[in-house]
This record gives sequence, C-alpha cells and structure tokens, in this order.
Amino acid sequence: MAATHTLPKKHWTNRSWTLNQVYTRVLKLARTEKCVSDGEFFDLMYVNNNTGRFDPHHEYAFLRKFNEELLLVVANFSGEMHNDAVVIPGHAFEYLGIMEQTVDAVELLTGEWMTVKLKADEPVEMTVEPYNVKIFKFELKEMEEDKIVLNEHHKDEFPPAHTAEHLLNQTMVRMFGCERSHNAHIERKKSKMSFVVDHKPSRQEEKEIEKRMNELIAADLPVTFDFVDRDHLPEGIDASRLPDDVSDTIRIVRIGDYDVCPCIGRHVRSTSQIGRFEMLGTNWDEITKTFRVRFKIVQ
Repeated sequence: MAATHTLPKKHWTNRSWTLNQVYTRVLKLARTEKCVSDGEFFDLMYVNNNTGRFDPHHEYAFLRKFNEELLLVVANFSGEMHNDAVVIPGHAFEYLGIMEQTVDAVELLTGEWMTVKLKADEPVEMTVEPYNVKIFKFELKEMEEDKIVLNEHHKDEFPPAHTAEHLLNQTMVRMFGCERSHNAHIERKKSKMSFVVDHKPSRQEEKEIEKRMNELIAADLPVTFDFVDRDHLPEGIDASRLPDDVSDTIRIVRIGDYDVCPCIGRHVRSTSQIGRFEMLGTNWDEITKTFRVRFKIVQ
C-alpha cells in the first residue's frame, strides 16, 4: 500500500485552514450536543430528492431531536455554494413529536441567529458554503394543552413490525373477507396474529399471504397520518372497535391506498423500511375457526 502524506500546516491555504476549523467544531459538537449523541434521527433525503432547491448528489440533510431540542443539519460536499430550500415533511413532525411553530434558531458553527417557521411540508431556506455544513439548533416549544389530545400510549413498538401488522390485517381482509385481528402480539423478534376465517387456509394460501406481504413491502408505499373527529371517521373504519374512552381526536394511519386504520403507535415512513416478512408457522382451531399466523421481520 502506498504511503500517505499530510501536507505540513505551514503550506496550508486559507481554504485548508477554514475547513480545518469547520471540521474541528463539528467534531466538538458531536461530543457535546445531546441531539447528536443521544437524539432520534430522521433522514430528510427521501423528500428532497426532486424539489429543485436541493442537490441530493452533493448534499446531505437530516434531523436530530433530543427532548425539546432539534438540530437541522445540511452538509455541502461540493465546491460550489448552494442556496437551499430543505423540506421537512409532515411525517417528521409526527415521528419526532414536533408541533408546528415559529422559533428562533442558532447556527452552531457561526453563532448566527435566524427566525424559522417550522411547518409540515414547507421548506427551510439557507445558504451553504462549499465543502461546509449548516447546523441549526431549535429550542422547541412544548405541545400546548389546547392542541391535539390523543389517548395515552404506553407501548414501545418496533415500527417495522407494527406497520407490517397493518399490512397483514388488510391482506387477510382482502383474501378471506374476514375482520381485522382481535388478538395480536407484535414484538421485535417474532409476532403472532389471529383471524376468524370461514375455512382452514391451504398451504398454497399461506404462501400467497407471505408473497403478497413482501410485494407490498417492496412497493415502498408511503405511511401517512391524518387527524379526524371521532364522529367523522373515514369510510371503512369500524367505530365499534374503538375503545370506550377514545379521545375526541383520532389519528388515522394510511399505507398508500392499501390500508387505513386508527392507530396511535409508531410506524416506518414507507413500507420498504420494514424489511422482509417471513412466516414462521400457523395454527388452526376448527371449533372457533381461528387461524393464527406467526411471523417475524427480517432486516
């Protein structure tokens, strides 16, 4: 292997010194900012690929959130200046629990302040220097009491398996004309769901279930959310299955045009993030006409 040589600092250009200062500050922030070391991550590339105000071939954008702090990071790996408009999708607000708001932000490398309107599916505008990065830190406002109130949720779901649960429910409804599962245990390592159907599914039908699930996953269907009044549920949702103490506002989860269902749990952004659906086995109870599916998600 050929030896590598580092140019002595006395020969550095002004650009070299500038880049060294930037990289030193970035490494320091990686050690000191809780959003970086302990925060939740949200990739912004999938929604900014074709906006015309962002260069996905030479730039990278993402969010990090810890408690009420949010970082918006936009890196420019090209030798040209970019005037960007980085879109933060509605799914990021849902996934990270962010309220739409106008907030002051500090750019951590320069100390400059700006006022930003954080709004779902709206862009945040900025200029990013060549071979540089912008790191905006937002001090978020807490969700106000008069905002949307949902039922308490104490589960910590594995999002890929939880989204697969919705897909499997709808697949069984379409294949067998049954109701959604009344008995489901969804876990990271393996899950099981029970359905009441009019006959014992054949081995061929079991293989078809697995095939359809993996086709839906590969289709990369978007997972989106709506909020509706409980007296105005979308068509096809059985209100009798909602709990007695359901909140006035209900979150509706949609998976493309394939499934719609009330849910307050965590999900992936699109089905391609689920992984592979693998059936582990099935059980049939002839007396109750109950068909149990055991499966796992392989990533």
